[in-house]
Amino acid sequence: MIEQANFSLQKVINKLLEITTKEKDIDTFLTKSLDIIVDEIELLGFLNKGIIFLKRNNEFMKVIAHKNIDEAVLQECGNIRKKDCVCGKALCSITHQFKKDVEKIQDNKVILTEKNICSFPINYKDNCYGVLTLYLKDELYYYETTVNEITSICNTIGLVIHEKRMQRYADFVKNKLDVSYGDQYFKHLANFFIEEFKMKYCFIGTYGNSLEQISSIVFMDNHKQLDNIICDIENSPSGVLLRDHFSMFPKNVQTIFPDDIELKKYDIQSYVGILLHNENKIPVGAIVLMHDRTIDEEEQEDMKQVLSIFTPRLRGECERKLYENNLFIEQEKYKNIIEELQDVFIRTKITDDGNEIIEASPSAFKFSGYKSEDLIGKSPEVFYFDLNQRKEFYQKLFEEKVVHNFPLTFLKKNQDLIHAKVNAQLISDKNGVPTEIRLFGRDITESINEEIRKEIAYVVAKKSQRRTIDINTISEYLYKMLGRVTNVSNFYISFFDEVEKTIFFPVHADGENNKIEFEVEKEFNFNGFFEHIISCKSSIIQNEGELHELISRNRLKVHRTVPKSLVSFPIRNEGKVVGALTVMSYTTSKTICNSDLELLEFVSTQLSMIVEREQWQKSLVEKEKYFRTLVESSHEVIGIVDVNGIMQYISESVKSILGYNSYEMIGKSFVDFVPEYYIQQVKQNFYKTTHRIRNNNSDTVKVINKDGETRIINFTLNNQLTNNVVQGIVFNAQDITEKHYAQKKLEASKAKLVEQEKNYRNIFNNSNDGIVLFDENFKIIDVNKRMTAISGFTKSELLESSILETLQYNENNETIKEIRKLDGINKKSVIVEKIIPHKENKIFYCKVFIKKILESENEQGYFIAFITDITKSNEAIQKAIDLENALHYTTNVIYVDLAGKIMNVSENVSKKSGYSKKELIDASTKIFNSNFHPKEFFTEMWNTILKGDVWSGEVRNKRKDGTIYWIYSTIIPIRDIYNKVSYFINVQQDITEVKQVKLNRIRDVIDAQEKEKENFAKELHDGLGQILLASKMNLSSLQEDMEKLDEPILDVYNNSMKLLTASIQEARNVSHGLMTRVLAQFGLAQAIDDAINNVNMLDKSLVFTFKHNIEGVRFEGEQEKALYRVIQELITNILKHSKANKASINLNLDNNLLHIKVKDNGVGLFKNLKNNGSKGIGLKNIETRLDYLSGTFKINEKVKNGTEVSIIVPVSFFDK
Repeated sequence: MIEQANFSLQKVINKLLEITTKEKDIDTFLTKSLDIIVDEIELLGFLNKGIIFLKRNNEFMKVIAHKNIDEAVLQECGNIRKKDCVCGKALCSITHQFKKDVEKIQDNKVILTEKNICSFPINYKDNCYGVLTLYLKDELYYYETTVNEITSICNTIGLVIHEKRMQRYADFVKNKLDVSYGDQYFKHLANFFIEEFKMKYCFIGTYGNSLEQISSIVFMDNHKQLDNIICDIENSPSGVLLRDHFSMFPKNVQTIFPDDIELKKYDIQSYVGILLHNENKIPVGAIVLMHDRTIDEEEQEDMKQVLSIFTPRLRGECERKLYENNLFIEQEKYKNIIEELQDVFIRTKITDDGNEIIEASPSAFKFSGYKSEDLIGKSPEVFYFDLNQRKEFYQKLFEEKVVHNFPLTFLKKNQDLIHAKVNAQLISDKNGVPTEIRLFGRDITESINEEIRKEIAYVVAKKSQRRTIDINTISEYLYKMLGRVTNVSNFYISFFDEVEKTIFFPVHADGENNKIEFEVEKEFNFNGFFEHIISCKSSIIQNEGELHELISRNRLKVHRTVPKSLVSFPIRNEGKVVGALTVMSYTTSKTICNSDLELLEFVSTQLSMIVEREQWQKSLVEKEKYFRTLVESSHEVIGIVDVNGIMQYISESVKSILGYNSYEMIGKSFVDFVPEYYIQQVKQNFYKTTHRIRNNNSDTVKVINKDGETRIINFTLNNQLTNNVVQGIVFNAQDITEKHYAQKKLEASKAKLVEQEKNYRNIFNNSNDGIVLFDENFKIIDVNKRMTAISGFTKSELLESSILETLQYNENNETIKEIRKLDGINKKSVIVEKIIPHKENKIFYCKVFIKKILESENEQGYFIAFITDITKSNEAIQKAIDLENALHYTTNVIYVDLAGKIMNVSENVSKKSGYSKKELIDASTKIFNSNFHPKEFFTEMWNTILKGDVWSGEVRNKRKDGTIYWIYSTIIPIRDIYNKVSYFINVQQDITEVKQVKLNRIRDVIDAQEKEKENFAKELHDGLGQILLASKMNLSSLQEDMEKLDEPILDVYNNSMKLLTASIQEARNVSHGLMTRVLAQFGLAQAIDDAINNVNMLDKSLVFTFKHNIEGVRFEGEQEKALYRVIQELITNILKHSKANKASINLNLDNNLLHIKVKDNGVGLFKNLKNNGSKGIGLKNIETRLDYLSGTFKINEKVKNGTEVSIIVPVSFFDK
């Protein structure tokens, strides 16, 4: 199911992205998208039907596309209100909604039946555009992965809708608005609104200063421009607009505003308007859309949202238009003023030493700042600002004698510039020598400045609309242009970077330090002067005193002289203040004139527009990059192969899957990238594909990536046909390796879960303990069979009760309080012993174990109680206690823990060992070790009892005073209620005397055997041996006579002599083996070495070796003799039974333990024992002697060929 779903997802998204580039219209795109989705969703478990709704406003949705939907459903859902149904809930919650079996009955008829409806929101980020509603098949297992797949499809549709809307608006801005200025801009925008909203009229206008009238900039009627109009706003929709900022009258607008003559003139029935205001929230204009019919009120939100996209620049354009109109008004005003002013009159005398003013009219004071009497006697040359201009003026005057309206620039007394137009006449004497200049001048400074301001405003507005303009370029331009009309020696444009915590200055003109910088970055200071100007978020126009108060009130740090005056206007980005345009003066506190203030404010709004444009363009680029990345970095690969399987094209995304660049694969056969064992099958499938006309099947294939790893690829194929002949194959592929193996793991996990559920039920129902599940209110929710047996109540009776009744607890019981504290993490369980009453009044002693079971995300699920019947266990424990007490006072008993530490001892143990009870408790059992037994002895003992088995055996212990005593020890493991060994009881019996009697008896038997062997050896040597020797001598005397006999008789004679010689040697060997003279004289090592040498001499087919570390070591006499006899018996067994060709004896003395190992490579002693069914006399003699020596005897049963015998004997050394 998961693989099919993934395949369907990649195929659907692929097709959606394909039609995205073809269909620009959103409704068409959605209709075709729905066709694609419902054709594929059967793989996901859906029916072949569905609906797409789009949100119309905050209340309603509308059907945009549908497929295979009944007409009754379409009538019901044609235009539905949100939250009324599962589809509306999906839109509101922006999460998928699921609902089963919905039926509506009307007039006793079922008019609508919906089964398993699932609605998915179509959204992009936080903006939900609509809903996709699908129909699940009956009895569908509701996979979470299915929901994720459809959600991915809806997110893709939402992204496409958003991008199509943004792209459409961006194309309009790029192709129309960005290349339009002035009235052309307003006309293009009005036509766009009419087309976008299907309205008849579009009116864009500006409010007058009194806010009593609104004047149209452009007025369009179905793309036809009407004459501009001026409307009174009183008792009109435009007046409501001033109050509400947005107003909509979908119908009967003339009825609502009967006094509005313009509504009647154009037969307007519906009205939509949005207010435009500047940074200071002062209304500057409005956009109005009107129609001669009723409009759909549901379109209000869409209209409002789209209009808001264009309002930033539109607001700026309206401001520029207002400012331009104001400039015309100001120009007319100053023209009248200038005409009313009295011209200044100056007479200048021309002398050989230079020119000298000899007369000046009183109006000179207003013109230059000098009184007329101050000018008399001064040279006029010092007042000229531009020397080239002066030179040109004099040249023209001396040539033409009279000059009219010549422009000159002068310096006033306060060093301000004066722009003037002058009429001048050159006066000469009767000889024609120039003697005097008469000049009439008119101050046109303000008129010139207004022209410059107008030029600046127009150029700035035009530049701000260019897409390529940036804030640094326009800032430098503004600095240079504004310097022509106002003092910009201290001029700053600043921006605050919230991320880097710095202030960026595109222009930083510091007149105090005579320093001008461009594109400067300075560290941000939270209580700095410039930082405060930016954070004020409003205009600032203050003098020196007001600035001192501002600095003191806000505790600002100022590292420079406080200016005498300051003007600052905020620069905004989407309503948020991000910077400021600031002009300061350190020389005068005179406030900048109103015209310059208006210009600076206008410039700040244009800078705001540029900042917003840069941000908008940056955002648009990022969104385009995101969309492009979504397509290009997809884990899906698109490619084309020709009919020979050669790659013609493959998308770049192949690198993320196979590690190859696309150019590395193009031109190669696709079989070059599949495993060798897979090639033949792939070729056969490809042949079938190229010979099918229609081919849209899907399959999986194994592919080798660049690193040599095998990847599993899911693909779909679509044939490219020309005249029904396959020309190539388009494939879509997706790497599903991880998902493939995850699916297998999931299936295995499901099987495991099913098995675990079975096992759980089996354990639950067949547990030896009673099990009760109960909720946080202590209500029993399940019990097993054992619990019904313990309580005597049926399961249904227990399910109607609570755990409190079962355990007979009340709410305030301490145990109940402890249960309430269980959280599964810090406190996990509660264990108590409780008498549980039986239904038939029987008494049961029970151990109750209660644990909290947590659901997902550590949320409490339920409690589980395991109730163990310990009635019989308590009775057994009581009996054990009684037995323990009896043993404690009647015999030797030691209680030992699992670590070998003594827990308790009886009084008899203390008496027997000589240790006090206090000395023994907590001591190790090694306190009794006499170092007699080997480590293997105790290892075997501990292995036995730790497994839970009883161990018994003889142990030689040592008392506190060092004396030795023997005990027969029986160690019994004691188990707890969980059947685990918890400690040991060591019951001991003193067998020292019995042991001594047994050893004496064995010694007597061995002594008797040794004495008998010595007597027999002596008789054999002295009796039979002598007789055999005499017989050989007699026969030898006949040798000469026997040689004369026939050959057959001679052969009998020689054979008899050989037999007689062998008999004599055998008698000697037997006698020597029975006698122990070498042992008595030289010790065990020499005696064994002598015996092995005899064996090697007699039997050449057997090689016997002997190694030891007891050279010169003598053991106590009886021990040495017994050890020799044991080894002698083993040698005899090897000679008689083993059929070996190699044998060895190894003796290793380790402290007081002698380790003996005898090995051969024969048929094996252990096999002979199994075949014979019993031990021979020799082995019994060995065991008897080792028993006497307190040694151990072990035959290694794991040896496959031959025999290996290990003997360990504690030894005592001979005291010389």
